Amino acid sequence: MENSRFFIPPGRYIFSVMGVSLSLALFLSGCSTARERDEPSNIVGNLRFKNAETQERLESSFRSGSLYREFQTELVADVIFADMDFRTQYSQTLKDRFFYADSAFQEMMAAERDSYENRFQFYLFLNSGINSKPVRLHKGNSAWKVLLKDDDGQLLAPQQVISIKADSTVFRYFEETFFGLDRWTEVYLVSFPKMDKARLIKKPGDHPIQLVLTGLAGTITTSWEDGKVFYAGRGE
Repeated sequence: MENSRFFIPPGRYIFSVMGVSLSLALFLSGCSTARERDEPSNIVGNLRFKNAETQERLESSFRSGSLYREFQTELVADVIFADMDFRTQYSQTLKDRFFYADSAFQEMMAAERDSYENRFQFYLFLNSGINSKPVRLHKGNSAWKVLLKDDDGQLLAPQQVISIKADSTVFRYFEETFFGLDRWTEVYLVSFPKMDKARLIKKPGDHPIQLVLTGLAGTITTSWEDGKVFYAGRGE
């Protein structure tokens, strides 16, 4: 009888094992750490591609990461680096939808090439959940900051952070690209200074390029191991 307090009925034993297994799985999944994803399988991020063709096309430029605290998701970030493939596809979509003349399309592409050669630009999709305060990354008093560690290992502050409105053309383009954009998703275009190394006949650096989103709650780092992809395909 003295040992009866340690007895677990068979049914309860099964549920106890299941509970321990579930807790272990949650712990191992990184519930209290920032994680990053190197392929668009959406294990961590909030967005899901609507078709395999788009997923394949954006595979090298798309990243996601999440920050967990006390078994709760603090922040989810999905990131698209605006390379020339993305810029060309987006511009071509606008041309087809709005029947732009070829001359107007060429002017648009010239502007995109200039922007690509002189700026690192990222579309950043943030979701902090229905019970959290908005991130408001474009505001000076935001609790979160975004930085870029470039291929030379230098940490850069953004030149500009633009909030993308839900009624804008680019937001609607993303709605056609992804599942997962909802009223709690904040979208930003973040720009950093970029050296036009092709024009200066300078090779890209050996460091991975990392977009860092940091605040008091923690840090999410999304990484591109091969910095050369940020200088490839000038669209010429």
